Amino acid sequence: MDSTSNLLNQSIRAYINDISRAEATVWNMQQDNNKTSSRIPPIQIAPYLGKLLALLIQLHQPKRILEIGTLLGYSTMWMASVIPQDAHIISLEINEKYAALARENFITNKLDTRITVIVGEALSSLQTMINYKEPAFDFIFIDADKKNYIHYLEAALALSRSNTLIVCDNLIPKEISRGDVSLKNKAEQGFSENSIYNFNQQLKNHPRFDTCIIPTIAGTNGRMDALSISLVK
Repeated sequence: MDSTSNLLNQSIRAYINDISRAEATVWNMQQDNNKTSSRIPPIQIAPYLGKLLALLIQLHQPKRILEIGTLLGYSTMWMASVIPQDAHIISLEINEKYAALARENFITNKLDTRITVIVGEALSSLQTMINYKEPAFDFIFIDADKKNYIHYLEAALALSRSNTLIVCDNLIPKEISRGDVSLKNKAEQGFSENSIYNFNQQLKNHPRFDTCIIPTIAGTNGRMDALSISLVK
């Protein structure tokens, strides 16, 4: 992606944030990198996508929400701010220090009673939920390590019911956004981004999902990306 496209996409994202009034919602967030052993990656969702999650929550009215990938809790707070009084979010995070910062953010923004953070490998936590027959979730948001997306989706389906809404972020491999349109052939040859390619094929062909993928703009560099919304049949 050249610098002109980069600047254009950044401008478009700023415009969408403004039109969505997403930037009017500013969470008081603890992001002190000195509190962590490694620098916090700038990978939280854009404000307008937070607003989209909030709108989906309001439309779907879920009582049980599962999030895979907490980081600092930015997307979690967008969802928690609009859930019904009797609803609750379980969010999974592998990094203890990120989880601790997220909990601080929830307390600061008076949302802590609506959210439980479970620390550990997400696949292990999900399998524990399945083994203990955790009640089905009504809404699931997946935004974690891409190599395990297919496994997360399988676990999410096991923890779903008919009419569960599953939302997944970051579905355009970086090579495509840079103009490489030959991803399919490369994926079949063991290309490094094939996990996302294969995940998208699973969404496309799975008989229990009715899916729409929406183009988005990711990160501070304005890279093209996508978000999926799937309804479990």
